[in-house]
Amino acid sequence: MLRPWGEPDDAVALAQAWSDPAIQAWAQVPEPRDEGAARRWIAGEAERRRRFLALDLVVHRPAHPTEVIGEVGLARFRPSAVRPGESGRIAHADVGYWVHPDRRGEGIARHSVALVCRWSLDTLGLDTIEAEIDPANTASIKVAEAVGFRRDDRTRWALSSLESEPFDTAERPGR
Repeated sequence: MLRPWGEPDDAVALAQAWSDPAIQAWAQVPEPRDEGAARRWIAGEAERRRRFLALDLVVHRPAHPTEVIGEVGLARFRPSAVRPGESGRIAHADVGYWVHPDRRGEGIARHSVALVCRWSLDTLGLDTIEAEIDPANTASIKVAEAVGFRRDDRTRWALSSLESEPFDTAERPGR
């Protein structure tokens, strides 16, 4: 399940995630990585969303909506190609994600990324969702491949459609 950031304990969970060496290795993590910085980042989420800079969502288990087990988000919203002087609709975005160390390997990232991508393509009407993944980040590559992303070059992956549901109800993680 997904929800916006903003529950009372979210800043603690986010600061802990930012301290995880794997998250630091593969994601952009701010300095400092303390609870105060996490509170400020969470407080800015609505403004980032309003300005089409980013949409960041908490991943949680259905029975535990205040628990943070990961994050999935969209950023770098870009317009479609247009002629000079025209403005285009938002057609492209990048997806990013992380999962709490204790919950990795359960399919949580795959499920969360698939949900956001399905919504982005079907409801927002984006043409393409991209992911920038370091070639050494094999776990994220597996997530991207499972969802249906295809490698564009050494670090860029793209998704323009989900041919079928990448999971069925029985496979949904995080119960």
